[in-house]
Amino acid sequence: MTGIRQLPGSGQISTTIVGTVLCWLAGLSVCGFSIAIAPGGSLMTRLCALLGLLLGASVCGWARVASARWKLRLVAVLILGGVALFAVEGGLRLAGEYPRRSISRLLPDAAVGFTLDPARADVDRHGFRNPEPASSRTAQVVAIGDGLTEGVNVAAADSWPACLQRLLNVPVYNMGVSCFGPREYVRAMRRALDKRPQHIVICLNLADDFGKCVERGTTAPPVPSLRQFIKCQTAIGSYAHQTWRELSARATADTGAAVNNAAIRGTRTQQLQQCLRNMDPASEQVTARVQQTIRALSTGARQCAEQNVQLSVLLVPIPESVYEHSTDGEVGRAENVPGTADSLVGMICQQQQDLVNRLTQSLAERGVTVVNALPLLQSSLDAGQQPFEQEEHGYPSPAGYAVCASAVAQIVNAATAVTN
Repeated sequence: MTGIRQLPGSGQISTTIVGTVLCWLAGLSVCGFSIAIAPGGSLMTRLCALLGLLLGASVCGWARVASARWKLRLVAVLILGGVALFAVEGGLRLAGEYPRRSISRLLPDAAVGFTLDPARADVDRHGFRNPEPASSRTAQVVAIGDGLTEGVNVAAADSWPACLQRLLNVPVYNMGVSCFGPREYVRAMRRALDKRPQHIVICLNLADDFGKCVERGTTAPPVPSLRQFIKCQTAIGSYAHQTWRELSARATADTGAAVNNAAIRGTRTQQLQQCLRNMDPASEQVTARVQQTIRALSTGARQCAEQNVQLSVLLVPIPESVYEHSTDGEVGRAENVPGTADSLVGMICQQQQDLVNRLTQSLAERGVTVVNALPLLQSSLDAGQQPFEQEEHGYPSPAGYAVCASAVAQIVNAATAVTN
């Protein structure tokens, strides 16, 4: 019996096939990953995705023209790079607390729809961003809202409910959850009454709250994007995101550059267009959701009144309306250039003002106190502070959250004075 003979050149053919297949898989994987992170991202994110597409295409091209040896070398480099990433991920998780200041994974909740993941260090057992002892005691004030109330872009101590607690020197319980909308606010208010508060404050995000009413028909947690998963649930992604934010803030401070409306609008054209749709008075859907929200808050106000609890609403404006008011240099009304962010700001500011007037009048008639943070945010800008961060999502800076807390403190103190 003579055994099996290897044909001449068959080893080379096998190596070529293996190298070609692995290169194609690697190239297509890089291309697919780049496409997955691009939708809805900032200009920098899309630039990185474009570079990823070019890299993936280059790897696929390498699979067609390179020799078998070089194909295997490329695959070996890619494999070693993947191992190195896993090693860095593990090292960062061992060396520090990660993810850093990021949006928590959302979990289903029968009462309010969804909550934050209690596994995160700054989230209590009930799925809200509070120190753990706060979950087992009553609170004088309960704050309800979306990511603006949770403080997704800052440390827990810099969120406006935490700032409010320091201002009032009373327990304040934070029930803000990223992606909450008016539907969830009303459901959360029922749970908030269990804390036996004297005051409940619902923070309405004028940029997108009523759009969320229209777009989402259920209270199930929204499906996170791949980009959000990387940024919020991996050590490398959250560390890179936070480092980039810190470097950007330092560069802005070093150069003395103002965070003006043009800078914010540069990467927010799509978000501004969505704001127009979210506040469009001609939209039957938006009008219906606003009316539903007003009726729901009215019902909540009656429930609060039965338990001697004061219900108030904090209105947080879009960043552009704050910077639009200034006349300092480039910060002000920009030229009306069709198809750009500049052409949208004036319309958005007018729509926002109409919406604020409507909410204030309708809720005041129903016994709900409304405070608009816009004037105080504009005053902080005039005083040299930057109330919003220079990034595409338009979240307030720690200074901006402190201003929102001071606005709420005024109405809480006023209500307390009347009660006493």
